Amino acid sequence: MTALWDHKGIEHHARLVEAINPYNPLALRYLEPLQATGLSAEQALLQVDRTITTQSFLLSTNAVFCISGLLMLALIGLIWWAKPPFTVRAVGD
Repeated sequence: MTALWDHKGIEHHARLVEAINPYNPLALRYLEPLQATGLSAEQALLQVDRTITTQSFLLSTNAVFCISGLLMLALIGLIWWAKPPFTVRAVGD
């Protein structure tokens, strides 16, 4: 599960970082206040990367919980249809 969580975190990080470029007005609108507080362009991008990393691992956690839930539902169905391996005998038999 940890490997799946890490892999999904990396996957979500890669997808979210694609939107950070100089041609995206939303990315520029997010970076401007960071630079207005005194951060350099590089420091502002590092702050955005930190935020994206946090959010990507949150999305990864959601995906792992969803997969775990579906697995549990599948196992409940499997147990429901399974036959018991033995029958219980009465004490006097």
